[in-house]
Amino acid sequence: MARAEQSAETTRDSTSDLSVWSFPTERRALFALSVATRTGDPDGALRAAKMLTLDPGMRLTTVTRYLVDLARRLDHPGLKTNSLAAQFRQQIRDFNATALTDDADLESA
Repeated sequence: MARAEQSAETTRDSTSDLSVWSFPTERRALFALSVATRTGDPDGALRAAKMLTLDPGMRLTTVTRYLVDLARRLDHPGLKTNSLAAQFRQQIRDFNATALTDDADLESA
């Protein structure tokens, strides 16, 4: 992931240059979040969540599902009293509450 991030920093990160092969910040964040949650790396998931300030047009159902999974992991008894975990849980709730619901139709197509 570190090498991918370094490589991405050397290229332009403009939405006008996006293609199916591009790897903008949003896509890197989603990938990092997916890997971290599936491998049980809560620190990595939290770092990825910090990258996920997406405009509403980029809030896909896939992202919200990963965030629900991350929020569930942040509910672990060992993290219940952690203020940073509580802050991320709230940010996840806020993000998912405002995510576009129409994206579910696009994803299943």
